[in-house]
Amino acid sequence: MTIPRGDADDWYYNNGMHVPGNDRSNTWSVAQANRDFITQQSNRGQIVGTAPLPSANSLDPLAPSKAGLVPGDLIYYRDANGNINHTAVYVGQSMQNGVLTDVVDQHANGDNNFRNDWMPDGTDFIGGSASAEFVHLTYPGE
Repeated sequence: MTIPRGDADDWYYNNGMHVPGNDRSNTWSVAQANRDFITQQSNRGQIVGTAPLPSANSLDPLAPSKAGLVPGDLIYYRDANGNINHTAVYVGQSMQNGVLTDVVDQHANGDNNFRNDWMPDGTDFIGGSASAEFVHLTYPGE
């Protein structure tokens, strides 16, 4: 069975192969590969800033917007070992306990989670080489 590919830039196929039951492409399920495609291969994403993640308490609640992110842009999270293994979509700002805070939407633990901040969940993303990478997406015509 031949599955039409569409645009040569379609990243959601596994190199044109159709695998029944496989609902995840390598690029979507592996954050590092997704980041590499967005920033290096498609030329539709520009890294506009990074933020070290030494501790949750030290993070600027507006770091993504200060880096220039707008709703729809991406945040890639490096764990304490320096590996990118999570992605979130920047969705804007919200008041949290009287503080204006950048917020994200993400898929984690089998659910789509709207977060009340942009900071990573879990201790794997704090300390060591942990950091967040802010990527602004560009669209045709921009």
